[in-house]
Amino acid sequence: MSGQTGASSQQAHVPVSVTLTSIVFTGPAQGWAAGHNGVLLRSDDGGSNWQRVLDRRDVVLLHQRAAEQLATQRGQDDERARLARRQAEQLAADERDSPWLDLSMDAQGRLWLAGAYGVLLRSSDGQQWEAWSSHLGNIDRHLYAVKVWEEQVVIVGEQGLLLRSVDDGENFQALDLPYEGSMFTLQLGVDGMVLAGLRGNGFRSADGAHSFTPLAVPTPVSLTASLRLPDQSILLADQAGGLYRLAGGELSRLGTAPVGNPSALVLAADGGLVVSGSQGAVRVAGFSIESVTP
Repeated sequence: MSGQTGASSQQAHVPVSVTLTSIVFTGPAQGWAAGHNGVLLRSDDGGSNWQRVLDRRDVVLLHQRAAEQLATQRGQDDERARLARRQAEQLAADERDSPWLDLSMDAQGRLWLAGAYGVLLRSSDGQQWEAWSSHLGNIDRHLYAVKVWEEQVVIVGEQGLLLRSVDDGENFQALDLPYEGSMFTLQLGVDGMVLAGLRGNGFRSADGAHSFTPLAVPTPVSLTASLRLPDQSILLADQAGGLYRLAGGELSRLGTAPVGNPSALVLAADGGLVVSGSQGAVRVAGFSIESVTP
């Protein structure tokens, strides 16, 4: 994307040909993009040029290193050490594509990478990465979204997977959802959590995931992307491009984005909305942040 408004676009210089699924900018110049085959890219010029940081081979090596470190620190018979060793062996033997499904930055500037088959990485600076999969327990389902709020780390994924850590990601607990389908998108904040996914099923919880209130989504179309707006309301997009705003527990329809299967929503500098999906990144005509927030 050229400029800062999203009004025009051009192909950036990218050293890979794989599909990219997530992008985060940590400042005006520095950005991170993640995608298939374990690829993570970095840009230091606002997205015009990208350099490879990780690929699938690095992900395997990181898990092997983590297994060795845990065995040294905890002993070969420690449960987490055994789990880390098994995960490293499975990754090394698995020839399937291993896409990243979400890339998120927390308030401390750490980056979290969540992917297929229960793979999770963490980095304090985007350069040195740690395999974090063994902290989740014996999980091999896809991790569709990861978000951090204060010391709480929450992950949603395949087949109703909901994992939460209250100790900064050291230990995770599996929580029960009132729906067993996949959750594709997640938002955390002072008002709690909002998660949504398959067949228009979405929920919000204001009590630490002890109870959930269903979102009144009017059509059974999967919800695939979300964005927290400056006024702390939440923008949701469904698989058909339908846009909704969740504010004060009330869900309202805003219109339709000209993008199939949206995977990410981003506000441009001028308050416009850019949606990434099967047709690439597209600016939504007529959308402005002033028109949908008080």
